[in-house]
Amino acid sequence: MISSSILVILLGAVFIMAEEIDREKIVEQCANENGLKPEDLDKWMNNQQNPTDQILCFMKCCHERDGSLKEDGKWNIDLLDEHLKGFNLVNDSLKVEIKNCFNNLPPIKSCTDMKAANKCIPEIKFRNCTAEYSLTEKDFEDYDKDPKNPSERMLCYFKCYSETGNMLYPDGTLNKKFLDELIDGAKDLKEEEKIETVKCIAGMSPVETCLDFKIFVQCMNHLKLF
Repeated sequence: MISSSILVILLGAVFIMAEEIDREKIVEQCANENGLKPEDLDKWMNNQQNPTDQILCFMKCCHERDGSLKEDGKWNIDLLDEHLKGFNLVNDSLKVEIKNCFNNLPPIKSCTDMKAANKCIPEIKFRNCTAEYSLTEKDFEDYDKDPKNPSERMLCYFKCYSETGNMLYPDGTLNKKFLDELIDGAKDLKEEEKIETVKCIAGMSPVETCLDFKIFVQCMNHLKLF
């Protein structure tokens, strides 16, 4: 069984997987065809910028089958653009950078050619926040019932999620530039809601504990990130 972290990195964080495609099936098929075991993929997850030849062939296989790599070896930019729009944790400047990088790629005909595509993908800092804080389905159900009063474990999960998503630096300070772009690019937000959100996070102290994170969750309420 391929771990959920591999699915996140290859199929979620790369932004280009169609929702109706069986993600896990593609990954498992391509891994088997290239002689890769889950531990091989785990090693790649921890060193994403230096993939082996086997991993490059695995990536090419996955992207051909998910439709992101067309038969002529060119990247499906329309599909990339469509899925980039749905990722709230990627700010607009990074989206443009990613799209331009893929758009300028030469046709990918061999596994080795995938090295160029791999450089277009930001390295993903993955933490399995659900497992790290031993969350169960009930924890999420309880939060859905009363989102204004998250438990400490849920706050720890959100803090972990935000550290992974580049919203929160390791020292507890907020990535204000990233958040400003995120808020500015939120098309469903009214202007007064954007102003309110920016003011709220501007007054925040560094987040040192999970309980400190409750203020940030409240600040980001309009964006519905949590």
